[in-house]
Amino acid sequence: MITGAPPIEASARRAGLVDALAERMIAQAEPVRFGLATSPGEKEAVFRLRYAVVLERGWGRPADFPDGLERDEYDADALHIVAWNDRRLVGACRLVCPRPGRPLPTEAAFGLTIEPRGRVIDAGRLCVARADRWLGAKLWGGLLARAWIELRALGFTWACSVVTPAGVRLYRRLGIRLEPLAAPRWVWGERRFPILAKPAAEADAEAGRPEA
Repeated sequence: MITGAPPIEASARRAGLVDALAERMIAQAEPVRFGLATSPGEKEAVFRLRYAVVLERGWGRPADFPDGLERDEYDADALHIVAWNDRRLVGACRLVCPRPGRPLPTEAAFGLTIEPRGRVIDAGRLCVARADRWLGAKLWGGLLARAWIELRALGFTWACSVVTPAGVRLYRRLGIRLEPLAAPRWVWGERRFPILAKPAAEADAEAGRPEA
């Protein structure tokens, strides 16, 4: 069991700096635009992009996805963050809110219980179209920045996720400190580990270190 998350109020007081940095990262990614997939067509485009990435990376076979969509039981009520370059979907990630009686995706993948219940949101399924990866950290970082803004709007400041070492670097660019929750496992064809993410200023304060 993972415990020790602070009250929501304490988290919110220290999250303002990350808010400002997230807005700057989104602005730096122009002309790419970030938003939420709201229509059935937009969500299907997200699932098709995820499917394409899964096949490209060798994480699955076409027979595993007969409809050409990569989706699971969490997608129906998840928030899907999208990145558009002109009218073309170039990247996506998702947020899964806590729900009574249902483990978050990170908890399910690693057999964890992350507390306090109801105060941690799950961020995952971060992907970028192969043709647009030349945009690099601007695109990846912009997706995470928009995800941060959306989870803040929902009242969260803590998130769990399953990440690779490259994912760790992206979170840190956003001013987020990561706490490993368990040993790495093979997930989606790579060694990944579960993390708890929170604003770096908050982590420093909890450790008794002065904030910069």
